[in-house]
Amino acid sequence: MPAASTQAPMPSAKNPRQAEATPIGEAIAAMLKSFGLEDRYHEAELINGWGKVGLALGKPLARYTKRIFISKRILYIELSSAPLKNELVMRKTHILELLTHDKPGRIDELVFL
Repeated sequence: MPAASTQAPMPSAKNPRQAEATPIGEAIAAMLKSFGLEDRYHEAELINGWGKVGLALGKPLARYTKRIFISKRILYIELSSAPLKNELVMRKTHILELLTHDKPGRIDELVFL
């Protein structure tokens, strides 16, 4: 009688499971890509990064931000303070660099409403 094998089966065309473990970051990236959600995920990262921009500028931006959304690679930010809006418009290039320094090409323009 042959001895039972204790090894895991090798992946095949019928068995799409991988034989080795995949790091969680790679698995999540693959899942987002397979479901076509990469762009939406990166948009959410940019929107969540708005608070970090406020910390970098030393301003409490979240308190004065009414709405923030992305449409056609343009980030729209509606503010409740006109003086803050004027200051941010003057620093728009710097803010765009802060938002996209590690993820270039996600947005092309920044518009304050």
